[in-house]
Amino acid sequence: MAGVDHVVPLILGGRTADLAEALIDLPGQALTNLPAGAIGPALDWLVEAGRTEEALVLYHSAHAVQAAVPLPVSLAHAFAAQGRHAMAIDLLAGWAEGARKRPGEYLRQAEALETLGEPGAALPVLAAAVRAYPHSGAFATHRARLLNAAGDRAAALAELDRGLDADPIQPPWVRGLRAALAGEAVTLGPLMVELPPDLLEPDMLLATLQGRHRAAARTAALATDLPGSWRLHDARAGSGVLALQIARAAPAADVTASDPDPALCGLVARNLAANGLPGAATMSGADLPPVEVLITPLGEALPAIPAPLSRLIAEPRPGLPPATLTAHLAALFELGFTLDLSGAPEVLILTRPPA
Repeated sequence: MAGVDHVVPLILGGRTADLAEALIDLPGQALTNLPAGAIGPALDWLVEAGRTEEALVLYHSAHAVQAAVPLPVSLAHAFAAQGRHAMAIDLLAGWAEGARKRPGEYLRQAEALETLGEPGAALPVLAAAVRAYPHSGAFATHRARLLNAAGDRAAALAELDRGLDADPIQPPWVRGLRAALAGEAVTLGPLMVELPPDLLEPDMLLATLQGRHRAAARTAALATDLPGSWRLHDARAGSGVLALQIARAAPAADVTASDPDPALCGLVARNLAANGLPGAATMSGADLPPVEVLITPLGEALPAIPAPLSRLIAEPRPGLPPATLTAHLAALFELGFTLDLSGAPEVLILTRPPA
């Protein structure tokens, strides 16, 4: 601990600001004698104080002598916020480069890169992880997901096969993604559906396989409390999986679906028919059927409101101006709707008494 004796009381006393100031003045070689976990808090404090250049010098000094330096996430985010995106990516990508890291460290590094950069930015890290842990299917699966997001489906499929060969015990969505990329039918619980990657965005495909896609709308629909049977229409059905899930879980509901994209509307029709809801898809551009429950996107224009509608589940478009949203709500209030605050942030639930 020679050369850092005066620093130890600062670490033990939790005096982060004084610790940061002391570490800046230490020669680089002395940083190798610091206890693990000492440098991270000092770096974070410097970043929070706006002293990113000093934090960068401290980080590189410690990294150069292979001191115990944590993944510099806060520093990378600070550079990204300054518009120095390339520097942020390089900082994360170069962390402990060439060293054999623990599995969790590879994953944290890849996730941090994915957050700040394009999906491909994390691929070299995951390739190194696959080499370091060839019998771990998780790294190959993660890499396959990023390859698919980057548009290289063939490489993603090959990586999935490699991961499943190394570790056949994988989450169900992994085999679902493999089936989708191979052009095969996908099993989602009791459902058998087509999920063609040329029609579905990679994020939508993955979220559907993992049960996350439009989960808030599903929850809101299944919370419907209407007497007897009721009708529900999903006006932006995508693959049709949400409509099928609601129909399975709510036997009292008569479910129909459509999508403004004709190609997706055809996919909806096939998936619904294959799972026992023939004729339940209406083509894009058709008038909304008379329903009590409507799931619909909310954009610049207010959607048509069927006369019997008593529950509106709206999914606001990302970036919808607050003024537009306020105008839509005012119009819906004029129609007798009230805002139900029980929903998740991703959806707006509005209700009015049944006709």
